[in-house]
Amino acid sequence: MPETDRQNARIASEAARHFIRLGGCRQAHKILREALTRQWDAALVLAYGECQADDSLERLGDAEGWLKTRPRDAALLLTLGRLCKQRELWGKAQSYLEASLSEQPTRAAHVALARLLDSIGKPADAATHYRAAADEGLAPEPR
Repeated sequence: MPETDRQNARIASEAARHFIRLGGCRQAHKILREALTRQWDAALVLAYGECQADDSLERLGDAEGWLKTRPRDAALLLTLGRLCKQRELWGKAQSYLEASLSEQPTRAAHVALARLLDSIGKPADAATHYRAAADEGLAPEPR
């Protein structure tokens, strides 16, 4: 891919999503990481946490590094919550997801937190977040 295309966040996002669909998570993560170093973009950050692969610890380290300069970024906090859930770091995942919701309540963050709460045996708390996710006033993803 030409360098100018690789620097375009939209093209990088689409390329990564195609790799993810084809099971090429590591290649997708590389594309996203490179794109994020050039241009910060919420869609790229969210995609970085989508595909489950054996590099989740590395991605978690990258994302926690980004958090130092973007501590209130709702998309980054949501991605961190998803990555922590993949590593079964339940408490950290819950903290990141709650922080994402406090910055920007979105359906995606409520659903992620509800699924986490379900998986750790808190169905009543999960139901609260499932109901909140159904709220029509919420954005689907952080911006």
